[in-house]
Amino acid sequence: MSDWQPTASLDALLLRHRLRSHIRRLFDDAGFIEVETPCLSSESVIDAHLDPIEVPFDRASQSYLQTSPEAHMKRLLSAGAPSIYQLTRSFRAGEIGDRHNPEFSMLEWYALGWSIDDQIKFISRLVESSIDEVGLGSSRVFSLPRIVTYSELVRELTGIDALETTPMACFDVLIEHGISIPAGMDKSPLDDWLNLVWAGIVEPSLVDQGIVYVTDYPARQAALARLSPSDPRVALRFELYLNGLEICNGYDELTDPDELDARMQSQQSIRASLGKEPLRPPSRLIEAQRAHFPACTGVALGFDRLMMWLIGSTQISDVISFPWGRA
Repeated sequence: MSDWQPTASLDALLLRHRLRSHIRRLFDDAGFIEVETPCLSSESVIDAHLDPIEVPFDRASQSYLQTSPEAHMKRLLSAGAPSIYQLTRSFRAGEIGDRHNPEFSMLEWYALGWSIDDQIKFISRLVESSIDEVGLGSSRVFSLPRIVTYSELVRELTGIDALETTPMACFDVLIEHGISIPAGMDKSPLDDWLNLVWAGIVEPSLVDQGIVYVTDYPARQAALARLSPSDPRVALRFELYLNGLEICNGYDELTDPDELDARMQSQQSIRASLGKEPLRPPSRLIEAQRAHFPACTGVALGFDRLMMWLIGSTQISDVISFPWGRA
């Protein structure tokens, strides 16, 4: 095949069109309004492990293609917007592989008055109805979702307590499972060890488990989620896995602007320790939260990955027309 041609089949692109239309109807019927926010901004939400694509804007400034629409959507909420959703393009530097493309489609939404349980029910309805919409109901059996905490899952598969463990305990269980330890890990923080346990032991086990919601992530992995008022060791955060494929990330959103500022500074410090360039912090988002930010829950869902799961593909190139190698 010549490299001018799309990598996705025309049938897959037709299914993609149908899924986009279906999702918009689902959100409209649920009372959300669709919004549009900038892909290019002078600021970026800071995540130590996500790198935005920098774009020279003029001789004096640098801008970023957004890794997600989060900051701008939250500024709309601060301005008084109701529950909102967006199906847009997002960008992440260096993310190329079977499941990654530097430019990808993100479905993100924020619901006022919804709990994490409400979001899980809504996502389950989205997934189930999407199976029917793309005509794959006969080949996909929709099993009842499993909802399990991060700690329960890690303990079940490794025997360690993720909230109280140590790097040495993680080292022992990794060796026991025959997983090689990268060089330099002896100086790494506990979260890096837990991420290695998760990627090497936990995630592979999810391939045969169907639909799994993992909840209550360790507080150190809160990102922009609130900490649990009943157990501050955990964050009100969840992720959805479909046969081991990570599909979405959801939060009971952080509303405290001082805590938001502190977390951005912490992520900036981690970036520095990894030898990465500092990012311009989202000062407008912090200012918006100081003015007003409503209690809400938010979810970011990888639209391309949902498509992959629906058609049974392991390659993102099967569901997008022109991945990076042909862009």
